[in-house]
Formats: sequence, structure tokens, C-alpha cells
Amino acid sequence: MEDMVASDAIQQERLKQLKDRFFIYILKNNEAINRSLPVFFGHVESAIDRAFPRLSDPEYNLFFDEIACQIFRTSAHIDEPLFNERLGVALSRMKRGGGRGALDLVSGLHRIRRENYPNAVEHLKKYQHHDPLVGFALVFCYMMIDLRRPRIESPGEPDSRPSEMALNAREQLMELSFHRPKLIIHPVLNAEEQAVLDGIFWKVYEQAREWFPHERWFITIALTKAEHERDTGRHNSVLKEAMEYFPEDIFFMRRSFSDALSKGSIESAALILQTMIKVLPDDAEPIYYGLKLALITGKNQIFYRFRKLAIIRGLPPYLLLLLDYAFEVLQMNIEGASQKRELFITQYPRLGYIIESLQYLEEDAFSGVSSRQKKSQKALLSIIDRFAMMVLKVGEE
Repeated sequence: MEDMVASDAIQQERLKQLKDRFFIYILKNNEAINRSLPVFFGHVESAIDRAFPRLSDPEYNLFFDEIACQIFRTSAHIDEPLFNERLGVALSRMKRGGGRGALDLVSGLHRIRRENYPNAVEHLKKYQHHDPLVGFALVFCYMMIDLRRPRIESPGEPDSRPSEMALNAREQLMELSFHRPKLIIHPVLNAEEQAVLDGIFWKVYEQAREWFPHERWFITIALTKAEHERDTGRHNSVLKEAMEYFPEDIFFMRRSFSDALSKGSIESAALILQTMIKVLPDDAEPIYYGLKLALITGKNQIFYRFRKLAIIRGLPPYLLLLLDYAFEVLQMNIEGASQKRELFITQYPRLGYIIESLQYLEEDAFSGVSSRQKKSQKALLSIIDRFAMMVLKVGEE
């Protein structure tokens, strides 16, 4: 397995080196490339086939996307629609399965930076339902076109109806909330392009919340975006808003509970858990969270209270036994942990692989070394938590 990972890393580095060499060539010979795009792409294809004869389709297509986008960025004809079309056609012919979405995105963002919003719309609109970032960029274009159009004054009361472009923007947001596309990462974008797209996303998100305050998808995609950006402040703000507007939504309660635990805010986690139990009185998921909270806090009374409820709610016996084992380890009861471990192996031999992996952590937990103990306990909880989420099918709704 390690050899495979190392081999893949080496190939990625070699691919990057080849791409960098082509980027340098493109910068120095841009005008000649512009005049003979099919010929240049043929050279690129030959170089890939020689160096990487077994390159996967996604990697192959991404390489061509990156090459085409770099040709576009460095071309003196960047604002000429005919050049853009010629480049797109040449790219589509080279890619396995065709397509020019990456080039259209880079071209659309260039138009947005130049404030050429109508032309940006033409590049982006075909992807409007499949990509939330592109969809939001399209909404932004409609909003900017609307702002720049002169208002026609008419006698009498002012017309309060939204304009055609404002209606287009709202319709686009409604379509996105209906299709609910997942966040797509665009590796072809450079830092400046990514910053533009990110800025657009958050501006449009605020507008979407104003227009459609009770549409939860906008919050879910914003949470995902904040997590991808590793923006803790933004994530906390969006999650707080989610709990204000959707206080009984299990998806947001789940996120808030996990967030509270990660911050060590046990009281907040307990309050969220109380709401979960009220909202899902017959569900096993909140009961598991109660057991998890007891494991973290080390409270015997809480653990056994929720354990009784877990039996009533039908938590699988093997999961309960695994949690019993974890509780003994975290309570530093070496004899109790050993007994639970052996019982688990005896009763559930097919799940022995789980307890075997945990046994190594158990040894560290009882090593007497404080640093090893803390790391092992944290890792043990994480492994059991992932297993429990899978068993309970949490997040599969």
C-alpha cells in the first residue's frame, strides 16, 4: 500500500513538472500557439502519451484543462469571443469525452473581473444547475446587470416590481435550491480566480438569505463552503444562523452538537442534546449522542442512564458492548476493559478487526504516560464514533 501511495505521489510530481514546462513554453510562444491551437494540443497529447501512457481519464482531462486555461490567461486575444471559441473547440476535441467547462469558468470569471457581465452569463449559464459556485456567479452577474441598467422614471407611484434581471437572479437561486448540487472544487483556478469566486459566493449567499430566509439548502451549502475554506469564524456564524432559523432541524443540531464538543462546551452540547431528544423521541441517534457525551465527561450516572434508553431504543448489542469497552478504557479500568474486549471478540468474531485496532490504543491508554494516554483516548473515541455513525446510518437521509 505504501508503495502505491509513493508511486502516485511521484507521478503527480512528474505531471506537475511537465505542466510547468508547458506553462513556460506558453508564456514565451503565446502568439504562435494562438495561430495553431490544434497543432500545439497535438504536441501536448504526444508528450502525455510518451511520459504517462496509462494516465487515467480524469487526470488526462485535467491536464488539458489546465493547459487551455493558461493559454487563455496569457493570450493577447483574451477578450475576443472568436479566439475563446476556437480555444474551446480545440480543447473539446482533445479531451476524452469532450467538454470545456473549466475554460468557460475561467473565461467567465475574467469577464466578471472586467465587469462584462452579459458576456460572463453566456459562458456560465450552461452549468447553472450543476455547480453551486457557478450558479452563484451567474446570480451575481444578473444582480450587477440589474444595478447598471438605467431606471425609467414613470409618472405616478414608483414601480416596486423587481426587474427582469432581478427575477432571473431569484429564479436561478430557486433552481439551485431545487436541484441542490454538491460543492465542486475547481483545481484549474489560480489564487486570484478562486478569490473572486469565493467573494461572489458569500455576497450572493447574503442575498439568498434575504430573499429566501426559510430555504435551508443555502445554509447547508454555506456550511460546506466555510468548512472547505477552513474559515472557523464564517462557519460559526452560519451555524448560529442555522440554529436560529431551523432550531429543530436534525442536520443542524448534529453539526452544532459536534461543534460544541470540539470546543469543549459541554453545557451547550447538553442543551442541544435535550432538544434532539424532544424532536426525535423515538430515535436511537440522540441516545447515542448521550452515550458519547457521557464517554467524554466520564459521568457514570449519565452513561448508564443513556445505556438503558439505548436498549429500549434498539441500539445494536454489539455497538453497546463496544461503547461499554470504551467506557472502561476511558475510566482507566484495565480489568474491566480486558473483560469487555474478550467478550466482544467471543460474541462478535466477525467484528474482531475493530477491537484489534482499538487494542493498540488501549495499550497506550494504560501506559502510564500522560501524552500517550490522551492521544490514544482521543483516537479511540474517534474510531468508535465513525463506526457508530455507520451503524446508525447517520447522515444518509
